[in-house]
Amino acid sequence: MQIKQDGSSLSGTFQAPRGSAKLTGNLQGNQISIDVKAMMKKFSFTGTVDGDKMSGTTDQGKPWTATRQ
Repeated sequence: MQIKQDGSSLSGTFQAPRGSAKLTGNLQGNQISIDVKAMMKKFSFTGTVDGDKMSGTTDQGKPWTATRQ
């Protein structure tokens, strides 16, 4: 993921094996939510931010983590 922040709004791209997709999201305090629209489907990620790391669950209940590069 490449994420840009403008206030509490997030935008960017999500790189998947079959190409990239746009993402949108929101950051309130340390709570993050991200939506990715790819191939006529929408995927949601929710979680928390702690310094350079984020973690949480997807709308399918699967865990995810990310680290700032």
